[in-house]
Amino acid sequence: MKKIEQLLLEKGTITQNQIAWAHSRRDVTNERVVNILVGENIVRPEEVARAWAELYQLDYVDLDKISIDPEVLLRVPDNIIRAYQFVPIEIHDDDLVLAVPDPSDSFAIESIKMVTGMNCRIRVASKSAVDRKILEIMDRSGQKVEGRSTRLSNVPLESLIEDVNVEFVEELKKEVDLDLATSDGDHTPVITLVNKIIQNAVKMRASDIHIDVFEKNLVVKYRIDGVLQEQMQLERKAHNAIISRIKVIANLDITEKIMPQDSSFKMKADDSQIDFRVSVLPSYYGQNIVIRVLNRKTTPLNLTSLGFQTDVVESLRKSARRPYGLILVTGPTGSGKTTTLYSTLNEMNAKQKKIITIENPIEFQIPGVHQMQVNINPLDNVRSLTFARGLRSILRHDPDIIMIGEIRDSETADIAIQAASTGHLVLSTIHANTSLDVVGRFLSLDVDRYLFTNCLNVIMAQRLVRTICPYCKMEREVTANEARMAGLDISKMKGRRVNVGKGCQSCNGTGYLGRTAICEYIEIDDDIRQLVDEKASFVKIRRAAVEKGMKTLRESCIEKVLKGQTSIEEFINVIGEGA
Repeated sequence: MKKIEQLLLEKGTITQNQIAWAHSRRDVTNERVVNILVGENIVRPEEVARAWAELYQLDYVDLDKISIDPEVLLRVPDNIIRAYQFVPIEIHDDDLVLAVPDPSDSFAIESIKMVTGMNCRIRVASKSAVDRKILEIMDRSGQKVEGRSTRLSNVPLESLIEDVNVEFVEELKKEVDLDLATSDGDHTPVITLVNKIIQNAVKMRASDIHIDVFEKNLVVKYRIDGVLQEQMQLERKAHNAIISRIKVIANLDITEKIMPQDSSFKMKADDSQIDFRVSVLPSYYGQNIVIRVLNRKTTPLNLTSLGFQTDVVESLRKSARRPYGLILVTGPTGSGKTTTLYSTLNEMNAKQKKIITIENPIEFQIPGVHQMQVNINPLDNVRSLTFARGLRSILRHDPDIIMIGEIRDSETADIAIQAASTGHLVLSTIHANTSLDVVGRFLSLDVDRYLFTNCLNVIMAQRLVRTICPYCKMEREVTANEARMAGLDISKMKGRRVNVGKGCQSCNGTGYLGRTAICEYIEIDDDIRQLVDEKASFVKIRRAAVEKGMKTLRESCIEKVLKGQTSIEEFINVIGEGA
């Protein structure tokens, strides 16, 4: 089907340059192109609505000229109207006539069908008119309208408890087209539901899908911008069918219910490939599933897009051009360490360089880079591929650059130092709280202190903070309590205005859209090496690093608060009170 922006272009409503600009903005915000065009007042909501109606051959309605019968509102729950941003117009027998701003949102329409138990006859109205009408409906019922939430409660799913299509298991391909998977066709309801849970996760930029089973229900959550957000609650009896369907997609044993299982699958969406990693974990009430979504579109692998300061990016690039040495990135799980290393490798990738990685697991496939995955065989240690064993093999393949997914034991640390000391550039991650804690963590692995400091080029500690949604950004003054909790000088912050997000449909009501990196970056020079060799205290080493221009994680985050990129609340969440 033709895209909405293409139709608007054909009508002369927008230009090709405006579409190209919106596409460049989409790479940063991951918003739909049409929403960007409306948000920047390039096209009016009414024009978009009429185009949607023409594209889907539906009727356009002017909601400002329609009065809704109160009897209709008695049969359609307010929370469903808020959740899926539609206006119920009238009911004929079991047919619900409703107006939506976006008829392409098949997940929402399908959910409305399931919750109301009625067939949906779709009309199209402008987004602004839908918002006004929903506000009017909520005012009647005395409810407060907040940002959009896609959570559903108590969804009746009688029809979901059907046998999984066994023939599909035999014909399964590891790569599935997302557009085909999400079209209803002859699919059973459970197949349609699972496909659309995955589709909606991709549309909402989720990094993980959680499907958790409890005593009386099943809860679906998405991790968006690092925060878990509940999306829907399903009846408990839907559990087995949904778990089995996901196992079929991931080519897992549907009869295994006691042991944990791991697998992966791929899907195509908008001509790009999305990787999914599936983890099944048994619990008291049944099996829980977490699906990691690895979408290259939402994770561009270049250093400039990650949010680091310009001087940090230039210094890291300079260190990565050195012929040998060790670059270490640290931070907690989910702080973007691997993305930073991938981005560095991506910029160094050239025909003149041989790059080999060993990872657990491989998160993104980089063209031109030889990537190995750790593989532990619990029954045969000799046939296990560990970080240390893989690293020894890599050194015999004449690499220029080596990336190690994580250094976690003394054997891997020793080999990494030897490699970095003998003409190879080695990049790796290691778990520690701050950049200088990396030194203590490495030395605790009983490595040679002199060899370690001599080959060390860079240490970087990083975190991810949520960025304020540009579509609902507003200013307010910092309160004295916030300044105190953040450990800031109250007198200096008095009257200082910072940005916050009030919550809107674009950010799912959270006030945040996307994340950016903060970091503590140390370029190791002779003075720092000498202090480490002399076993100086970390306080003294840190003081020397700060004198040379190092910004702490706290200072890096405060800088983004004062620039309006993130909020005081996010600073406190990530850095801690009084930090």
